[in-house]
Amino acid sequence: MASSARLVVVCGRSAASVGELVGGLKPLGELVFLLDTSPYNDPLRALLAKVGTVLDVAPTAEATAELLRPLRPDGIVTFSESLLPLTASLAAALQLPFHSPDVVALLTDKYEQRRRLRERGADTVRTHLLTSSSEWPAAVREVGLPAVLKPVRSEGSRNTHAVSDAAEGKALVHHLLDSGRERALVLEEFLVGRGCAASAGYVSVESLASRGVVTHLAVTGKFPMMAPFRETGQFWPSVLNPAEEREVLDLASRAVDALGVRTGLLHTEIVLTADGPHLIEVNGRLGGLVNDLAVRAAGVSLVRLAGQVALGQHVVPEPVEPREVFYQFTHLAPLERVRFVKADGHGAIRRLPGVDTHRPLVQPGDWLDGGTGWTMLDLLTGRAASHGDMSALIDRALDTVEFTFATPGGDTETRSGRACSPWAAPS
Repeated sequence: MASSARLVVVCGRSAASVGELVGGLKPLGELVFLLDTSPYNDPLRALLAKVGTVLDVAPTAEATAELLRPLRPDGIVTFSESLLPLTASLAAALQLPFHSPDVVALLTDKYEQRRRLRERGADTVRTHLLTSSSEWPAAVREVGLPAVLKPVRSEGSRNTHAVSDAAEGKALVHHLLDSGRERALVLEEFLVGRGCAASAGYVSVESLASRGVVTHLAVTGKFPMMAPFRETGQFWPSVLNPAEEREVLDLASRAVDALGVRTGLLHTEIVLTADGPHLIEVNGRLGGLVNDLAVRAAGVSLVRLAGQVALGQHVVPEPVEPREVFYQFTHLAPLERVRFVKADGHGAIRRLPGVDTHRPLVQPGDWLDGGTGWTMLDLLTGRAASHGDMSALIDRALDTVEFTFATPGGDTETRSGRACSPWAAPS
């Protein structure tokens, strides 16, 4: 691609870091950063201005398209879940490759996505849409309990709950809907994954669609979640055997086809049940932290692949086949609101064999709001010769670091890394 190519990058809270955006996309040509109004962008503005042109999103999609039109962009891309609809509208207005608005509607609405997957025979998970707590009895009759309650549109496990008691579920729906905290909710059949102590009962499939050709780049293994549905890390390759992996990839292919996706990155989450794999959801973007795995495991930037496809190149990459196990692990903040005081043991973790980096993600004095969304305290990355070696390394790290928090009332508590993980010692 000639260096004169101009790529619009729609920026908000993103699955790719600024370093990944710049490192992956700058070699493709001139970058135009289109910033939304989120506080996430405030500290990045000056840095992005050194790399490319910085523009602010206009009040409407139509006005934003007119802002971009004189620049004659050759492509547009985003790595932000919340900005998929805007990016699709801009791509349609400027006649650039991207998910169509109709496809984005399916990728970002969890109820409509489930309905399309059922209609096209891709999966059969029971669901019910709720816009008021008065609809709760009908939802329970259709879906049954236990079930998963989640917003129609969300990311990062926000307001996602497991529900096993009808009365508690109704109260939760009232709390989220009738108060205006959420516009609509979906009650879904609860699918029990067949995980083990070191690996969760679900995986994700990382894919690239280019002119309708879908390549599954990798299956990502997951560490066990913390309640209610908070992720603690992932690794390449997964622990699936070849037959299980074929089943998972076949399901991912059927889901992508059912949703009509023809271009861009995809992150498809799949739960592994006793009855076979079932879809959790299909996301029309890069998975969180997955680009780091790809770069470390195979020297492949998924951000760059997305940029190439956005600029009209036809890209059909080879699947990634790491020779070692590459991992990312994070300790999570408490569910309750606390102030972060300090962490001890970071230096000792960095000296463990098999650790590449250990990066703190919160600073002393930061207030951590808690709740169902996952707040990462740190990020541990590295490699191991086998999945067993990886598990042993993580186990050592859990007892190497400690985190101290303060409550709103001023009391302090120190928790081990193990207490901030899925493998907390029994009380």
